Formats: sequence, structure tokens, C-alpha cells
Amino acid sequence: METQNAVMILPKEVQELALKVSAEKQKEVNDVLNQIFQGTADWENQVESIVVKDVNDVMSINLAETARKNSKTARLAAEKIFDAKREVVQSEMINFKLEDALWLKSKQIMQLKFKAIEEKAEFKANYVKRFESEQKELRTQLRLEKVAKFNPEITRFEIENITDEMFSILLSGLEKTFNDKIEAEKKAKEEQEAKEKAEIAERERIKKENEQLKAEAEAKKIQDKKRDAELMPYIIFICDYSKMLNMDEKDYQKELSEIKIGAKQHYEYEAKKTKDAKIESDKQAKIFAELQAKAKAEAEAREKVEKELKAKQIADAKAQFEKEQKEKAELAAIKKAEKEPDKEKLIKLINEMVIGKPELKSKESQEILKNISEKFINFKTWAKQQIETI
Repeated sequence: METQNAVMILPKEVQELALKVSAEKQKEVNDVLNQIFQGTADWENQVESIVVKDVNDVMSINLAETARKNSKTARLAAEKIFDAKREVVQSEMINFKLEDALWLKSKQIMQLKFKAIEEKAEFKANYVKRFESEQKELRTQLRLEKVAKFNPEITRFEIENITDEMFSILLSGLEKTFNDKIEAEKKAKEEQEAKEKAEIAERERIKKENEQLKAEAEAKKIQDKKRDAELMPYIIFICDYSKMLNMDEKDYQKELSEIKIGAKQHYEYEAKKTKDAKIESDKQAKIFAELQAKAKAEAEAREKVEKELKAKQIADAKAQFEKEQKEKAELAAIKKAEKEPDKEKLIKLINEMVIGKPELKSKESQEILKNISEKFINFKTWAKQQIETI
């Protein structure tokens, strides 16, 4: 009952901490705390009981001074008890922390050694897997080399997992497609060359025909001029009115009739000459228009072919670029996936690295420990940055 009453005089915050002490330490802690705080309660009661009535109450004043000195002495004695208890606990804490650091470091080294052993064993145990993987990669590279001759756009993902029979069928199909394409291009080239030769021959024929038409036209002009020259004396004769004035009526009528006939013939001749000239001009204009239309059609056809070829080249270049970018991204993803286990192992290793925090008394030792801790934190940060570059 006395112990229960003694515990009740402890301050609330002290009592809450005292209740959390281990069972082995409960009695010792309660005895010390009850003893000291019982003393504080007694001294508090004594000081509270002293009443200084006035300046002449020398006895009460002296009692208060004596109480002050004695309570101070009691405080200093209690402080020594507490300091002694703390030194014991701090000493044990240093030993516990040292032992904890020992067990932690031992655990970490043990983990590293066993993991290294496990990795070596795993490496040897996976000999068959590695051999099969290497053989598969070799087979894939050989397949890529074969298909590249006929279609360089084929990727490893399309051929690495198919059977040899399926690959043989695929390779035969690619080779046939390739040869058919070569043959088609050869045939198209021959047809184009034949077409160009035919067009050249046609242009030569038209040129010769135009030259012939031109020569005929020149010959006709010469003939017309010759005919006009032949008719000139007759026309002059027809127009010789002085001669006609001396004719008798019969001769005059005869001459007049011949002039009329000559005039009619001359008119018909000029009319026919004009008509023939117009027909020739229309013919030449038609030929020229046909040549112009054909030349325009050929130019448009060439322009269309050039545009289609240019568009195809641009599309092919774009497709090739996108294909290369996709392959690079896939390769980077594969490499990243292959390195991810190593990255995780290294990150785990860095995270498991810790540094102890021993209780040091001198400021110099504490400053050194602070520098060590900062450098250790900087090292872990640097190490993680290096791991992220994988």
C-alpha cells in the first residue's frame, strides 16, 4: 500500500516513462524515483509551510534560507544519482550499438558472400540454357544474313522462333519475290527502252514527213510561179486594148470571148491556188497541233512518273527511318530489360549499406563522425546515380 502511495507522487510524464521500463528494472527504477521525488515533495511542503510575516520575521527568513541551501544540496545529490544511472545506461547503449553494428555488418557480408556463391552456382547450372541461347542467336544471325539478300526489312522477331522448315519456305518465297521483282524491273526497263526507241522513230518519221511536205510546198510554189510566168504574156496580151480597137467586129467579138475565157481560167486558177494554200496551211497546223499535244502528253506523263517516283522514294525513306527507330527502341528496351536484374541487385546493395552512430563524447570525434556520415550519404547518392546510367 505504501509503494502504491509512493508511486502516486511521481510526476505524470515521469510515471508514464517509468511504466515502460523492463520488468527487471521496474523495482530499481521505482525505488530511486520514489526516493528522490518523495524528497522533492517533502522539501516543497517544508518551503510552503514557511510564512514570512514581515521584515522583522528574521526566524522565518533564516528558515527559508536554510531550506534553500538544503534543497539545493538535495538537488545536487539527486543529480549525481541520475547522472550515475545515465552513465550506466549510456555505456550499455554503446555496447548494444556496437554489437548491433557487428551483427548487421556480419549479416551484410554473409549475404554478399552467399549471393555471390548463388550467382556462380546459377551461372554453372544455366550452362545448357546459355548454350541453347547462344546457338539460337547464332542461328538467328545466319537467318538474318540469308534473308537480308532478298529483303533487308525482315526483323529478327519474324524469324528467330520459327522452325527450320518454315524458315526454308519463307526464304524460298523471299527469293522468288526478289527474283520476280528483278525480272519485272528488267522487263519494264526493256519496254521503256523499246517505247523510247519507237517514239524516236516516230519523231524521225514525222520530221521526214514534214520535210517532205515542206519540199512539196516549195516545189508547188515554184510550179505556181512558173505557171504565172507562162501566163504573163497571155495576160499582157489580153490587156492589149490598143490592138483590140483596130479589130473588126467579128475579130473583136472573138478576142473578147477569148479574153473572157482566159479571165475565167485565170480566176479559177487563182481560186484553186488559194484553196490549195489553205488546205496545206490547215494540214501543217493540224500536224503542228498534234505534235504539240503529243509532246505535252509525254511531258505530263514524265512529270507524273517523276512525281510518283519521288513520292515513293520519300515514303520508302520515311518507312526505313521509322523502321530503324522502332528497331533501335526495341533493342534499347531489350538491353534495358537484360540489365534490370543487375540494376535491382546494385540498388538493393546500396540501400542495405548503413553506418553506425556511436555515442562520442569529444566534439572533435563528433565532427569526424558527422563528416563520415555526410560523405557516406554522398557516396550512396553518387552510387545510385551511377546505377541509373545502366
